[in-house]
Amino acid sequence: MISFLRGVPLFAGLDEGALQALARAGQICRVPKGQLLFSQSDSSEAFYIVRSGCIAILLNSPDGASW
Repeated sequence: MISFLRGVPLFAGLDEGALQALARAGQICRVPKGQLLFSQSDSSEAFYIVRSGCIAILLNSPDGASW
């Protein structure tokens, strides 16, 4: 996990202790294709790093349109 985190540009400046703390706090989850991971109205309690595959982010506008 630490070697993966070390390769993420957002975490490039973190020292070894910070990377270890981040690795301990994180967890790996596999999400089946087509499964909803979170909704726009969900409170922010976590962040996600896509290790493989891809994710679509859809935002709803006030008029109900998705983009």
